[in-house]
Amino acid sequence: MSKGYHGAKLPELGKGQDWYCALVEVVRMPGTPCPFFGDDEEAVDEDAVLAVLWICLSANSLAEVEVQLSEHVAECGGVASSIEDIKLIAAPSDLPLDEDGAPDEGLLEAFSDPELGDEIVWGEIYLFGEEPES
Repeated sequence: MSKGYHGAKLPELGKGQDWYCALVEVVRMPGTPCPFFGDDEEAVDEDAVLAVLWICLSANSLAEVEVQLSEHVAECGGVASSIEDIKLIAAPSDLPLDEDGAPDEGLLEAFSDPELGDEIVWGEIYLFGEEPES
């Protein structure tokens, strides 16, 4: 267990709400700025077409997680092409690990924030470009 978890606890949520996390594949909508691709309002990096990331949010059920994630990604200018590995987060140690087996730094940082309410937070983003045609 990472020392980053020491003393950490999940922010309290309203009755019936739990923290969930899911692995989401986000496909870029052409020409639309999307924060999952590092875009800002003026610059859109068209080379990256697929982003894969862990997103955490509060919800009442697994079904609600999928709906909220799809809506959130669409509001951010993308399409959630795949939502997988949805799991309940009962403690910071339940947060997903990165490819090195360490806690996802972005999520750990967000969950270490005492001001975190029921916001949607995401961790490290892995970007993939289009395959060149042969």
